[in-house]
Amino acid sequence: MIDDEGNKILRYMNVAKAFGICLVVLGHSFTETSNSPIRAFVYLFHVPLFFIISGFFFKEDYLSTPKNFILGRLRRLWVPFLLWSVPFILLHNIFFKLDIYSPKVTFRGASVPYYSIADIFVRLAKLIFFQESEQLLGGFWFLPCLFFTAIIFFVFSFISSKLKKSYALPVLCVLGFILGNFMFYKNIRFPFIPYDFRLFFIITFLFLIGFLYKKYEHLVPINSYFSLLCLLLLVFVLTIGHYKIDSINNTVGYLPKAILYLVFTPILGTYITLYLSKMISRYRIADFFDYIGRNTITILALHFLSFKLVSFLIVYSENLNLFEIASFPVIPNRDSWFLAYFLAGVLIPLAVRTTWVKINNAFCQNT
Repeated sequence: MIDDEGNKILRYMNVAKAFGICLVVLGHSFTETSNSPIRAFVYLFHVPLFFIISGFFFKEDYLSTPKNFILGRLRRLWVPFLLWSVPFILLHNIFFKLDIYSPKVTFRGASVPYYSIADIFVRLAKLIFFQESEQLLGGFWFLPCLFFTAIIFFVFSFISSKLKKSYALPVLCVLGFILGNFMFYKNIRFPFIPYDFRLFFIITFLFLIGFLYKKYEHLVPINSYFSLLCLLLLVFVLTIGHYKIDSINNTVGYLPKAILYLVFTPILGTYITLYLSKMISRYRIADFFDYIGRNTITILALHFLSFKLVSFLIVYSENLNLFEIASFPVIPNRDSWFLAYFLAGVLIPLAVRTTWVKINNAFCQNT
């Protein structure tokens, strides 16, 4: 019974992860200058959703085996970060020859440079310290962020266990949330640290939400009525919003704004996601979503590169300059192509993953 229940939980949470990565790809299917309400809606909660889900899987048993906890996080986060980043860095200059990168195209005011041999070695060395990556791996900022957030949450949990106060962990996470926002507001950084721990302290609170949900899941009703209410509230927030969210960094610094977009809307979006996940888990189609949920890193790694196929089709069909393929994340002013970008960003990485597994299995059988 325990195994069956565990598999059931893992299944609907894998479906939730599938929704999360699909929302990430969908959000990236528009440019940052897009005024699409679809993109604006997705950015209300799509990235915080992943941190909440990650908190769901945190176990108090980890406190007795800190070494295993850290090694496990390195295996799940740092190793994929390294294994995906190395080939992308080595292929960087080849991408230039294929117009996937171009000095004629800028993103946030800068173009992607051609690498010298020294540049390649420097970037490869920085990977060891969970730093640097490629534009085509733009979503990989999430991996070191999740790693350090999990470490901070582990420390807070350890302190809480020593204090033996049930309220200690929430208090520490709330204080971390306030401290991080205050430091953003005052433009204060932790000295001599090459990571932005201000953001990690803030996101630890999202981790807490997922952890508490797992602990008190039996007390939280997940139904269609509350889901509809959450949807209406999200639409209301979207309607009254005075600015556009381009990244999680847009939501920090000013505490009321951070509470709205890093606590309130993520909780609403997560509730809707959990409701849909539990509903879908009852049907055969859940197998497909479960597969997506178990391959989120592959999709995160390959969806921007997969977008280039759609960009090539646009360039070919509209007779544009080839360097337009290098537009990131997608060619501007082509919102009508968002569905093509989305499907390519999800299905091509899954096809690559499936093919790789089949080749690997065939090779293992032959040897």
